[in-house]
Amino acid sequence: CKVNDTIRGNFIFDTGCYGMCYDSLFNSQHHFIDLNVPVLPYKNDSLAQEPSLKRQNLSFNDYSYSTYGAQIINLKSMDGRKVDGLIGWDLFYNKIVEFNFLEPSLKVRHFKDTLVDASFTKIPLKQTQDGFLLQTKIKINEGLEISGDFLLDMGYSGKILLGHKITAKHKLEEKLHDILPLYSAYATVEGEGYRFAGRVKKLTFNDFTFNDVIVSCSAKEEPILEGSEFIGLLGMDILKRFDMIIDFKRNILYLKPNRQFDEKFTFVTKGLGFVDRTDISEGWEINSMLLDEETKKTGIKPGDLITHINNKDVRTLSYDSVMQAFKVISHIAELTIKHGETSRKVNLRTKEYLKK
Repeated sequence: CKVNDTIRGNFIFDTGCYGMCYDSLFNSQHHFIDLNVPVLPYKNDSLAQEPSLKRQNLSFNDYSYSTYGAQIINLKSMDGRKVDGLIGWDLFYNKIVEFNFLEPSLKVRHFKDTLVDASFTKIPLKQTQDGFLLQTKIKINEGLEISGDFLLDMGYSGKILLGHKITAKHKLEEKLHDILPLYSAYATVEGEGYRFAGRVKKLTFNDFTFNDVIVSCSAKEEPILEGSEFIGLLGMDILKRFDMIIDFKRNILYLKPNRQFDEKFTFVTKGLGFVDRTDISEGWEINSMLLDEETKKTGIKPGDLITHINNKDVRTLSYDSVMQAFKVISHIAELTIKHGETSRKVNLRTKEYLKK
């Protein structure tokens, strides 16, 4: 995208977001927004600040968008150095947008071109101040089903996230057969999050059913998920399994399964998550990790840096290629971990958790 006709940046399109957000570092480099404003009343007030009323202009290809103000968020801490901002669903207000997650590509349709292939399933959405909601049913086990509205959230990379209220109400820490505790320093724009993952029997919306789905549950309150009209998030690891069209004028979702639809749900990791922060440091910053005993024994902490992998400086490596390699079960890598001024080496093996 191009900002204010001159500055280029990479923006995430997020159906769970309204308006426009800049990463704090990107904003400090280009001075889009004056930061001499009050801080938003978030739990972690270091992450987001209120918008100024200065007009912001965004363009890509032949499409342009204009809005007053933008929030400032530490996006690079959450998603890495390549992310400069977020744009919300109102970018395409009164438009029809087609998403192909296999290419990937995004196509804005002219509204007169409303004909949708009959192979797509038509699903009505409920529009609220939070975004677009989809009625969904989760079968936890043979004795428990949970139904409710889920926010269609392309900014959430996971599958399903249940808020703390619904998690506590149904005592899901006890009801799920096996759980895996997780910690993220930047779970949302509000800061850290404690969650646990587990496998459920079924996930159903409209005519689509997924079996043996891994879901995440909030173990503590996350204000962004509480007190809303939805009970959880429906994320990209579900949505990417479809060709998708959203009619933002009529609030209609069109879905057609793609070749990823039948892929099994797995949880494969070395026990930690990290983002590329070589824009401000010498390594990749660890921002999430499992809270199991094996990971704790490594002594690795959120905020530590991975500076080398198998004695190779990460600044010379492809982040995406390493991420793919780390998904191979039993893959072993020697990581050089820097904590403050101290560095040490740790061997980590990729494992599959929450096996069916």
